[in-house]
Amino acid sequence: MLDSIRKKHIQKSCDKAICAIAGGNPQPLEVIHDLMGHEIFSVVLQIVGSHADADDVYQEVMLTILQSAEQYILETNAKAWILKIARSRATDLLRRQRQHIPLEEVESLLPQEDGIGDVVESMSVSDAMKTLSPDDRLILSLKLHSGLKLREIAEVMSMTDSAVEKRYERAIAKLRKILK
Repeated sequence: MLDSIRKKHIQKSCDKAICAIAGGNPQPLEVIHDLMGHEIFSVVLQIVGSHADADDVYQEVMLTILQSAEQYILETNAKAWILKIARSRATDLLRRQRQHIPLEEVESLLPQEDGIGDVVESMSVSDAMKTLSPDDRLILSLKLHSGLKLREIAEVMSMTDSAVEKRYERAIAKLRKILK
């Protein structure tokens, strides 16, 4: 119940903030930062795999919100709109980096777990997560950590609802198999 109330609060607050930004007031960007900053950074980090790169992309996301706020359609889904921008900017960075990095080094760009945690179980989960594709890891992260619904994830990932649902189910099944 509280989680549902919190989600609605975030949605309404971000909705209002984006509208105010579109009206020429950049100050409400702080509201988005306060309510979604950690989530935005987590999504970006999951894609780019480097804290330094994630910091840079986070700044690009905030700038894009400022520049594109007038394109947002009121009360559609502010959270998904913001996370779609984050995914897009992170993917742009990977594309730019790939242009300058030999093919054999591209694998090092894939998101890596922080390695933080001293519990063996979490390390085995981390290892199991690395067997998933970057998109599947992002889908799991958006569902399990960000609490997005599958249709919201589909919007963020520019995929169909059924494609996200299938990938989510396959990823969970693969993790269960590995972790048994």
